[in-house]
Amino acid sequence: MKIKLDPSEMMFAVMGGAMRRIQALQRGRVDKYGTVQYPWQADIEGAMAEMAVAKAFGIFWSSDVGNIYAIDVGPYQVRSTPYESGHLVINKPDKDEHIFILVIGRDGEYDLRGYAMAGDVKREEFWTSKSIGRFAYFVPQEVLRPVEELMEKPDVPQLP
Repeated sequence: MKIKLDPSEMMFAVMGGAMRRIQALQRGRVDKYGTVQYPWQADIEGAMAEMAVAKAFGIFWSSDVGNIYAIDVGPYQVRSTPYESGHLVINKPDKDEHIFILVIGRDGEYDLRGYAMAGDVKREEFWTSKSIGRFAYFVPQEVLRPVEELMEKPDVPQLP
């Protein structure tokens, strides 16, 4: 599902991502997995990917600046990458009942490639370090369920 952000959506997301980075700097917070090479870019592109999910689902996105434990968009967690063949990365501490959406893209143009519930994909076959220098569950796109299912099924688990 392809989503293109308009300039005002991009600006709002960029501001949210920049505020996240500024607060992280003020609080001396570092990436908890130690793998973010370009943290400003990661925060801004991550925020824009969240905005794309919010736009797709018609959910208001507030950016939750200052709350590192907030759910990203409504009941969904968002993981993004600019790489066309990218994987959904799930970490051991991610809550099993959370739904994660993989977003591919950058610069305001995104493709919601699929979703998975974390507990369903925390499988040994996906546990690897890939090329980022740390272990996580790298879930291939072909294993993910279509995002459209989340829009069609009212019985998809929703977080409180």
